[in-house]
Amino acid sequence: MGTPKLTDDQKKKLAILEPMLREAADSHDLEKAKEITARIQSVLRPTGHETRLMQTKNRLFEVAMESGNLGMAISGFLGVRQ
Repeated sequence: MGTPKLTDDQKKKLAILEPMLREAADSHDLEKAKEITARIQSVLRPTGHETRLMQTKNRLFEVAMESGNLGMAISGFLGVRQ
């Protein structure tokens, strides 16, 4: 048995949060990206949607890299890889 499908509630929350994360990424707003990623994690982790969560975290670490926070970016990418 694989990961369960997203619930309607999860889909509604992600439909708001994921565009917000893209916007934060486009504007290189690391603090906002961290906040939104934490909110997305609280939506996805309880139901085991780890792949989608790791994609979200990769976006966060890209923002960190583009913002010059290479330590966070490197440790984050390594964590996702593990």
